Amino acid sequence: MRFLLLTFLTVGLLISCDSRPESTKEWEQVLEFPAQKLDPGSNTLQFDLPQTAKTFAEANGMDPKAIQQVELLSCEVYLEDGNNFDDVETVLFQLTSNKAKMQQLAIAENKEKGKKALKLEIAEKNDAAAHFNSDKVIAVVEVNAADGGDIEYKFKTKVKFRFISKQSGS
Repeated sequence: MRFLLLTFLTVGLLISCDSRPESTKEWEQVLEFPAQKLDPGSNTLQFDLPQTAKTFAEANGMDPKAIQQVELLSCEVYLEDGNNFDDVETVLFQLTSNKAKMQQLAIAENKEKGKKALKLEIAEKNDAAAHFNSDKVIAVVEVNAADGGDIEYKFKTKVKFRFISKQSGS
């Protein structure tokens, strides 16, 4: 009985341990959104990302099918047009695609006046591989404004992702 239990545990351990070498590459991108006036409440900005797992892998010598995880490492929303975030209460960074439901990856709450940039707090579980394994990845930034107005804002978002893959053994 002990032998049988030990055998099952050993087989289970061998199956769960993937000894293929791991490869990681990082990708940083600035997303520039068209100038927009804010309405009170939620304002949605969208940007089609120029990378998918396939295009990123091909550009970086990786096997697209081996990409197992895509993590958001950092996210910052900023303004370069002289405006500040005084009218903004919160900012969310999300991804959506045809292969996965919209996923919130980062959030920031504006607690200070005069800020021209907000560093977003990254969600604990932020694996976005399901999105990047799609043909099209869309970044969605939700800007929640206290008041609307006539000011046009030119939002930019700087994101940094890490692609993690298991390379096939030789």
